[in-house]
Amino acid sequence: MFFWIYVVVYILRASHGRYILPLIPVILFFFLAFLREGLKDRKFSLITLIVTVMFVSLGLVFETSYVWIKILINICIISALFMVFVFTHLKTHLLPYVKKGLIFFIGMTTMMISLSMSYLIPGQIGTFLEFGYCAEYKKIADSVGKEHRIWSNMGGQLFRFYYQDLSMEFGKGKDVFVLKDWIPKSKKLLNKNEQKIFSFRLKDLVRFQRRIKKEKIDTIALVVSNSDKKEFLFPYQNDLERLDQWDFLVFRKKQELKNITLYIYDVKD
Repeated sequence: MFFWIYVVVYILRASHGRYILPLIPVILFFFLAFLREGLKDRKFSLITLIVTVMFVSLGLVFETSYVWIKILINICIISALFMVFVFTHLKTHLLPYVKKGLIFFIGMTTMMISLSMSYLIPGQIGTFLEFGYCAEYKKIADSVGKEHRIWSNMGGQLFRFYYQDLSMEFGKGKDVFVLKDWIPKSKKLLNKNEQKIFSFRLKDLVRFQRRIKKEKIDTIALVVSNSDKKEFLFPYQNDLERLDQWDFLVFRKKQELKNITLYIYDVKD
């Protein structure tokens, strides 16, 4: 029951692909059971394959990146499933090899896609190769100084972690995360919910300066990617010259890292 409720919620709600990971062992069991027993029932297996094609086709409608590659991969996998269906009912001696080939093909395709996406998107591998270990966020945080409230064009939780910005957004008017007393070591939870990193829009000088004063920001940290791949460019990095022209900013220093140049400015009182 839990499995089907989870699947329905996953389908109806806007979900990330990783949300399905807890169900992978069960899905693999169903898939292997389908290959071993389900395909023997001609009507059941045919309906299952048709429904699978429908769901895959509907899912592709919402894809926004690498669409044609995903279409091609799904066509290959579904074609292989139909091939197994045909071989099953032809009762050929090649059927065991076809099933093993299908499992091997799906496994290798999944592994290659995971590695490729991690390298290209950019993911963990691509970011490491392009910018070094953890994009050298620790060095950047140390250079800026963790005691400052900063505006930066570096987003993501990893930089916030290194900068020790533990701020989180909560609903219903709450501004801290509280654990129940019965939870072990609940009193050791660090509840400091002070935001130190801001990344609001840079385009409008007047609004930008007004927001700087409102949030009591005293430092600007702009990173510029030296990579020739557009996927690895940072937002607002082309506005570097504008920062040099604004008289309420004082240039502090410039630091060269792996394929990244860090520019730090102090905000005048």
